[in-house]
Amino acid sequence: MACLLWRLYPEKGEDAINEVKEIGANLIRTELEELFSRSQYYRYIMEAVAVLSRARWSDIMKYLMARVGERPTNATLSRDLNNLIEMGFLTKDGDWYSIPDPIVRYAVLKTR
Repeated sequence: MACLLWRLYPEKGEDAINEVKEIGANLIRTELEELFSRSQYYRYIMEAVAVLSRARWSDIMKYLMARVGERPTNATLSRDLNNLIEMGFLTKDGDWYSIPDPIVRYAVLKTR
């Protein structure tokens, strides 16, 4: 994508890439707010994975406890992680969770 943008906007270069990131983040922000309203933990799960780039279940649990001030049940965290995977917001590779879309990750980091 960066190469395509460079060819389309050679005079702007990095500025064009940043502009596209901002436009994408603004478009996804409304969808994220809707998502975050569905579970009290979705926001913090997504934040944990975005901040760490990829995170294990235990990393996410520690982040949740630090941000929320309480420990969700293992079943609740597992359910929410699976829901986020099913909706396509997260992927799981072995023990690692990640956000597959870099614009979604960028938007989550900007909403912290």
